[in-house]
Amino acid sequence: TESLPVRELMIQMLRRELEPVVPEPTDDQLRALRKESAGSYRFPPRISFEHVSYPGNFSQVPSDLLDRLNNGEDPKLFGRRIQLANPLPLTYKPHLDNVLGKGASDFLFRFKPGQWYGPVKSLRGIHFVRILSKSGAKDMPFAQVRETLKSNWEREQKLKAVNAAVRRMASAYRIIVPKAYEGALP
Repeated sequence: TESLPVRELMIQMLRRELEPVVPEPTDDQLRALRKESAGSYRFPPRISFEHVSYPGNFSQVPSDLLDRLNNGEDPKLFGRRIQLANPLPLTYKPHLDNVLGKGASDFLFRFKPGQWYGPVKSLRGIHFVRILSKSGAKDMPFAQVRETLKSNWEREQKLKAVNAAVRRMASAYRIIVPKAYEGALP
């Protein structure tokens, strides 16, 4: 009997041999592919804010801090230094998820610019924030993602063609597929 690596090699060789040369996709085909998985070709939302932060627990936070900040007191009079830029420049949400934690990041995106909000508990401590600006997710320019779309389209077309050829062959041959490749074939 053949060893599994030889079988895998044979399957890979057969699949490569069955791969057709696909014609260059049109921009309309690429736009259709983009529409099918629009989330993959978008810039995530961004946010910028200034903050008063405390690395510890709530015992360090003045109970009236939010009112004092919203009444115009200087935010530099409060808080402790933590490793987070202040103000935080426009930052993509996935990065903020990593820095503060997804829950805190989600919470910040609910706020409107201009007013102080808090307390917000994060992976780094407790924060009072004033949103400076934020923007929603937006589509990447087509020209910027065209090559990625083209590569994805070509891979999809080749996979469809190979799977169709394997189905045709399966009707005339006994094909034994190793467990590692069971999901790869139709």
